[in-house]
Amino acid sequence: MLECRDLTVRFGDHLALAGVDLTVPSGAVVAVMGPSGCGKTTLLRVIAGLQRAATGSVAWDGEPVDTVPTHRRAFGMMFQDHALFPHRTVAGNVEFGLRMEGMAPPDRGRRVSEVLELVGLTGYDDRSVADLSGGEQQRVALARTLAPSPRLIMLDEPLGSLDRALRDRLIVEMRSIFAGLGITVVYVTHDQDEAFAVADRVAVMRAGTVEREGEPEELWRDPGTEFVARLLGAGAIVAAAVAGGRADVGWATVPVDLPDGVHRVLVPAGAVTLDEAGPVSGKVRGGVYRRGGFDLRVAVGDDVLETRSPVRFPVGSPVRLRIDGTGLVRLTS
Repeated sequence: MLECRDLTVRFGDHLALAGVDLTVPSGAVVAVMGPSGCGKTTLLRVIAGLQRAATGSVAWDGEPVDTVPTHRRAFGMMFQDHALFPHRTVAGNVEFGLRMEGMAPPDRGRRVSEVLELVGLTGYDDRSVADLSGGEQQRVALARTLAPSPRLIMLDEPLGSLDRALRDRLIVEMRSIFAGLGITVVYVTHDQDEAFAVADRVAVMRAGTVEREGEPEELWRDPGTEFVARLLGAGAIVAAAVAGGRADVGWATVPVDLPDGVHRVLVPAGAVTLDEAGPVSGKVRGGVYRRGGFDLRVAVGDDVLETRSPVRFPVGSPVRLRIDGTGLVRLTS
């Protein structure tokens, strides 16, 4: 198990990490996501031993590793740009770490064959990495990371340079590989779909801190803060005056299970349905086709709600909506 406690890193006047706590259970995949500059990569570098923290500690199974050199931590790291050796073959790239560890040539050969089979590159041993596609190069990079059997793998935006279709396929394959090996993984990404597809838990970072952490379904159901809700694109955020179990959101009053007071609330797409007899009127702002249906954006008063439709609506079309108040979620700032 990886445990990071109160990690602080400062670069001049910039506080890159501000007391970060993160726990990754053995065999779990934890995705760390957030916007550029939030501290994701700095956190990875501290875990790897490439960056010294001003305060805090990193431990593995209860043993601090802060003073352990990077090459002795038995942690593997994979980068977005592959970082492959262009003058080496596929096998030459994969066996590099094994050679550095002093593994005997016959054992290196067997291990290279094992991991190439694992990533779907059986028979690629003698191919030049320069002749491979981007997806194949990323598989080689993953095989090289896995070859020394690290106890922890860290991945920094590993699929960011690939097109969407290839990225979606590799996410599924990587998730299967991680689960099959039972390996512990810290997976850094700015892509929500990638994080939710690959991880058991997701930690959302903001300005050097972990703002929210939980299982993907938990975060989607209750983002907790406006920042996380906006980052995830979880739905519209509106002001609501709640009294006696009813919320006045300006363009409707709906029954809710929220405490009295004035709140900022999330109206997720799942709480908004098209209904010709619905009490709320709006106009279609736009729509995007996704997986057998349309994600609609509907202007209602000064807000823009999101909902799902099986058919396309032209921009400007009037529609009626029904709001499920039980689906509204109170947010903090």
